[in-house]
Amino acid sequence: SKFGTIYFWRVHYNDSSDHVNETFSFRPVQPGGGGGGMGGA
Repeated sequence: SKFGTIYFWRVHYNDSSDHVNETFSFRPVQPGGGGGGMGGA
């Protein structure tokens, strides 16, 4: 769960301008990494 949350965070920070890329990475990470961890982050 932690890995998934960190991965998304990094992507979000790196692709802050790319809103489309953000959602794309956020969607697959949520079910794979765990929604609970994501929300906390």
